[in-house]
Amino acid sequence: MASASGYGMYSDGDLGCSGTKYFVQPHPEDPSKEIRFVCLEGNESGTYFRGSARLQGGRAVIEVPEAFRLVTQPEGITVQVTPLDLVRICVEEFNLDRIVVRGEEDVEFHYFVNGIRRGFADHEPLRKNHAFVPKYRGEAYGTQYPEAFQEILVGNGILNPDLTPNETTARKMGWTLRDPEPKNRRSSDPRERMAAMKPRPEGTTESEDR
Repeated sequence: MASASGYGMYSDGDLGCSGTKYFVQPHPEDPSKEIRFVCLEGNESGTYFRGSARLQGGRAVIEVPEAFRLVTQPEGITVQVTPLDLVRICVEEFNLDRIVVRGEEDVEFHYFVNGIRRGFADHEPLRKNHAFVPKYRGEAYGTQYPEAFQEILVGNGILNPDLTPNETTARKMGWTLRDPEPKNRRSSDPRERMAAMKPRPEGTTESEDR
């Protein structure tokens, strides 16, 4: 159910997932199908805007949209331009106020401007692993992941080839592997099962999870 603000889900902070993030849209012609477009991923918290313009007198000034200017830091802006003819054009000036493009002839061109979100420029993509920590010895872990994903977990030593936890790696990392519980004793409450599977927040220990 959507909130009063119109959000189906809202995160007051970072949001992560191990799968893809996409929007779903109905197929305009086939009622048996839906369309899923996946979010573009990157190693930074990026912002962008794009469009088309035309040189007049060998020059074009693109005013930066207010929304982009308000959420983007001044440093780290890049601009790409693509002329729609065989002429030379260049970016003469770029900042959070305007983009100035010059060229030999008055041609139409496309532009693509990238920036970095204010307050998030120090994002570090390589972090300590908290998301992929098996809990039960001798039990297959990560069976919900694609085969290529499972190969990563085997290749980095977290799992054995049969997808059970590598106990040598677990000892090295300081992870506690529990003996598997009998299936008939495990909780049938999906919320409890999800809590047992979720990654631990940074800085917490197993005892603090309980």
